[in-house]
Amino acid sequence: MTETDIQTTNQLDCFKKFFVFDDGYSSLKEVGINSGFDTMDIRSIAWRIFLGALHGVCGNGWIKETQQQRNKYQILVDKLENGPIREKNLKKLTEESDTIPDPLSINEQNPWCQHFNEMDVEKRVGVDILRLFSEYDFFRNDQVREHIKRVCVIYSLEHSELQYNQGFHELVGVLYYCISRDIQSWKGTKEVMDNLMKDEFKENINADVYKVMSYIFDEQYMEHDAYTMFDLLMHSVTDFYDPNETRNSTIESPDGSATHTKLMIKCDKLFKELEKLDNQLYLHLKYEGIHLVIFGTRWLRLLFDREFHVMDVLNVWDAIFAYGNNLEFVDYLFLAMMIQIREPILESSQYSTTMMLFMKYPDIKDIHDVINLAKELADKKGDYDPLPYIKPLSGTTLTQKVMEMGTKQRAQKKQEEFTVPKHVQEDRSIVEQQQEQEKVEQQKKKEEVETNELVKQRIKHSIQLLSSSINNEGVISDPSGVVEALSELKLVNAVMNGLLPTELADGYFNIFDKKE
Repeated sequence: MTETDIQTTNQLDCFKKFFVFDDGYSSLKEVGINSGFDTMDIRSIAWRIFLGALHGVCGNGWIKETQQQRNKYQILVDKLENGPIREKNLKKLTEESDTIPDPLSINEQNPWCQHFNEMDVEKRVGVDILRLFSEYDFFRNDQVREHIKRVCVIYSLEHSELQYNQGFHELVGVLYYCISRDIQSWKGTKEVMDNLMKDEFKENINADVYKVMSYIFDEQYMEHDAYTMFDLLMHSVTDFYDPNETRNSTIESPDGSATHTKLMIKCDKLFKELEKLDNQLYLHLKYEGIHLVIFGTRWLRLLFDREFHVMDVLNVWDAIFAYGNNLEFVDYLFLAMMIQIREPILESSQYSTTMMLFMKYPDIKDIHDVINLAKELADKKGDYDPLPYIKPLSGTTLTQKVMEMGTKQRAQKKQEEFTVPKHVQEDRSIVEQQQEQEKVEQQKKKEEVETNELVKQRIKHSIQLLSSSINNEGVISDPSGVVEALSELKLVNAVMNGLLPTELADGYFNIFDKKE
C-alpha cells in the first residue's frame, strides 16, 4: 500500500474509531471542540450526529434513518416540481377542470396564489445565491447553486410562518460544502478499498462499515442531506429569523431601555456578560451608544460564517455543534471575538474604528486562537479573570491623526519655503502664485461638492432604511434596521461637522452597504 493509499484510508480509520467503537461520542466531541475535523474527512457525519440526524452507533439504523430523511425531502421536491401551475401541468389543469383558476384571485386556495408565492420565493433566493461566497469557485458552480437554492425555497415554503430570510442560503451553503468535501474524499477511499481489499475486505468488520459509508456518502443525495441538516439546525436559530419577533418591539440601547425580541434579548444578555468579562470594553460601547445588535444580528444569524474564511468557518462550526447544549458555545465565541480585538478598539477609543472592526472582522492567523479563548470562557462560567487595562493612545482618534498629518505636511512645506533663498522667492512670478491659489480654491470647491453629495446620498439612504423598518402603523418592524440607520446618521453628522474627512467616510459607509 502506497503512502497515498494510506492517507486515503484515513477516512475509513477515523470513521471506525469514532462511529463504531465509541457509542457515547465523547472522543468525537472532544476533537470537535479542540482541533476540528479538517484532516479526517468525517465532518458531515459528526455534524449529523451532533444535530440529531443520526443516532446510536454505525449500522443499519443509520441507513434506515438516512433513507427516511431522503425520502421525506424527495416528496417535497416532487411537490414543488409538480405544482398545478407549473408549465408541464398547466395544460392538464385547464383541460380536466370545470373551473379554470383565476390568476387575479387572492384566495389562498387558488393554485395561482400558491404559484406566485413560489415564484416570489424563488426569485428572492436566486438573487442571494448569485452572491453566495462568490470568491470561491465551488459556489460558482451552477449545479451547486441550484441545489442550495432548492433547499432554501422548499424550506421557506414549508415554513410559511417564517418565510425566506437572507442568511438561509449561507447556512445551507456551508452545510452543502461540508458534505461535498467528505464525499470527494470517499471517492478516493472507496477506490482504494475496492482495489486493495476485494474479497478479504468483505470478510471482516469493515464490510458493514463499508456498506454504511457507501450509502451515506452517496453523491446524488447531497441536496437531500443538506436539507435534513439545515432543518435541524434551524431549530436552534429560528428565533433570530422569526419575523414575528420584530413586531411591536422597542430597541434597547446601552442606556437600559427595554427590549422584547429574542434577538435583542440575546444581545442584551451578551452585553451584560461582557460587563463582567471586560468592563473597560463594556463602558466604551455603552458610552459610544453601540448596541451589539448592530453587528450581532449577522454574527448570530449566520453563525459567524461571514466573519471568517470558509475553512475557518468549518472549524468554528465543529466546536459549536460538538459543544451542544442548543448551540450554547455561540455565546462564548461571540464574547471571544470581541475580546480578540479589544486592544485596537480601546487604544483608539473612537466610534468609527469600533464599528469598522466589528462590521468587517479582521483576518485571524489561527482560528483556534478564538475557539480556545471561547473554550476558556465556557469553562469559567462567568467567573472571569480580570483583563489588563488598555490605555487609549493620546490624541489618536482617526480625525486627529488626519489633522496631525495635514499639519505636519503644511509645516514641512512652510519650512521648505523658509529655507529657499530670499532672492529666489522674489523671482516667483505673480502668475504662478495666482495659478497655485486657483488650484487650491478649485480643490476646496470640489471637496465641498463631494461632501454635500455624500451627505445627501447617505441621509437619503438612512431615511429609506428607517422607512423600511417602520410599518404603516408607526410600529418598528425591524429593530436592527433602525439601529443601523441611526448609526449611519451619526457618521453623517461627523462628516457635516468636519470631524470625519470625506475620503475616510466612504469606507465606513461601505460597511452599511455591504451588510445589505
